[in-house]
Amino acid sequence: MDDENKKIENENELNENLASNDNDSSQNCAVERKITQTDHLNKQLLNAFLERLNTKTENVQCKEGETTDVEWVENTTDETDEITCSLENGMKLKNVFIIGISGPSNSGKTSLTSCLQKSLPGSSHICQDSYFHPPGDERLTWVPEVQHHNWEVFSSLDMDSMVKDVKKWKEKWMKEVQDKTSILLVEGFTIFNYGPLNELFDKRYFLVTSEETCRQRRLTRYYNPPDVPGYFDKVVWPHHIQNYGEITERVDINFIKEGMSKEEIFTQVKNDIDIYLQSL
Repeated sequence: MDDENKKIENENELNENLASNDNDSSQNCAVERKITQTDHLNKQLLNAFLERLNTKTENVQCKEGETTDVEWVENTTDETDEITCSLENGMKLKNVFIIGISGPSNSGKTSLTSCLQKSLPGSSHICQDSYFHPPGDERLTWVPEVQHHNWEVFSSLDMDSMVKDVKKWKEKWMKEVQDKTSILLVEGFTIFNYGPLNELFDKRYFLVTSEETCRQRRLTRYYNPPDVPGYFDKVVWPHHIQNYGEITERVDINFIKEGMSKEEIFTQVKNDIDIYLQSL
């Protein structure tokens, strides 16, 4: 009898274990099925996202009943090549600089620029005076008070051509694969007042000069056409005061105070340029 009961207990225990294993197996299957379904959903979401990235435009819901188009911008092959080229030649982008030298009439701009050009290998020079319209040009402004054209305003200059020439120089050297520094020295009395030109400069220097110094130096210079009596007092200096007033608070300009010799001014500017180039 005892043997019979023990046999029945063993059978019951076996059946319970089998049932338990079946239950665990079912749970494992359910978990596995759940993981597989989640995996599949993630794949669907990823594919949908990638498909969106490859779509030029997408309809996006903004407010109820309103939609807007969002454009997905992609680099063209040309743009990608240009970016790659720029990265590969990163050094040359740092080797092209444009430096502005300004100041009033007879402040020493030309002398300083000439000394800098000799001391900076690979440098070039553009002078604003080269862009004056010829005498008699209809774009010049007549000043009846002194019976003379006004050569101190932008209308007396072909500033568009000057900006184009500076940009051409920069584009030329930006395209050249080079291991040396190229510098363009731009000299002129109103180069920092003309926005399209001013924005091209990497460094700016202005030679502050007194009225009396400018007056005395101008008397020794020959102009074509020549100055007429009263032109400096009534035209040259008033326009300088106006132009200087527009830039005097600018922090991007290095103002060189009067009182130093030409050698001292050159040394100060040259050292500042050297420090700037070495810091890049």
